[in-house]
Amino acid sequence: MNAALVSLVTLALSLRQEPESPKFPTFEPFVASRMFKLFGDPAEADLEQLAQEVSMMTEAMKAADEAAKPYAPPESGVSCRLGPEIPEDQRNVAPLVPLVMMKLAPLWSSASWSKEQVSDARAALGILNAIPDAPRATFAEGKDAENRAGLEQIVAWFRAKVARPEWYAAMIFTFDDGPFAGLPHEEALTGAPHSAQKLDETTELRLHRVERENEPWVLQAVRDGKPLWSRVVSGAPDESVTDASFLEDPVVRVGSYGWKVQMSVTWSQGTELCEVFLDPQANLLFYFLSW
Repeated sequence: MNAALVSLVTLALSLRQEPESPKFPTFEPFVASRMFKLFGDPAEADLEQLAQEVSMMTEAMKAADEAAKPYAPPESGVSCRLGPEIPEDQRNVAPLVPLVMMKLAPLWSSASWSKEQVSDARAALGILNAIPDAPRATFAEGKDAENRAGLEQIVAWFRAKVARPEWYAAMIFTFDDGPFAGLPHEEALTGAPHSAQKLDETTELRLHRVERENEPWVLQAVRDGKPLWSRVVSGAPDESVTDASFLEDPVVRVGSYGWKVQMSVTWSQGTELCEVFLDPQANLLFYFLSW
């Protein structure tokens, strides 16, 4: 067999290989939240009880929202909050989604589900279905192919959901203020930065103090010496951020999600923690301000 024919056979065999199986998501930014431990051990989570609590909470929040609408003050001023805004009833469910996915993780490698596993999957749907666009899958004993297909729908939905910054932020269990996206800063930043932190060999974050009437701190990402973006570190419409600095060893890689960078920010609530989330390309996603 000549070399050309061997090459053709090798190519044909490679094309016939099965595609790599999709992987179950990981959850680094969610378990890294200081509040996540309040959930306890995800493996021990009672999804049926959580589903009941979510249902009651959702109904209560709907009633409270309707009662409060006539008394809500009009919004005014520029806001640095991340948009689009998620409805409050869905925001209350969102932090449970990573917990639910962690509970479902063992099913990913199970060819056949036990009665208890089917029950867990159904309880998971009881929580996820509080979000209107969640998959309406069904799970039953002995329906292995259908169960697997339903789980794959949930995984695909989760990946699509967390790819949206507003949902990524909502899934992080925190009592901090935010999520915020900062305010635009269009002017070129000149001179040496106040401080800088490397993300990788070519990319770094820089903090600049600039001349502004309020909130004089600008966070900038730079790659190979070229600015990627610049945003004012802000709490607008309460424009009260007066100081900002990186914490010691502030950069944390959160798996495939990108980075979390920890800063200290002085604002209306005092000098508190600010956690900045970046995607794998170092784009700013959002940040939270502690109080």
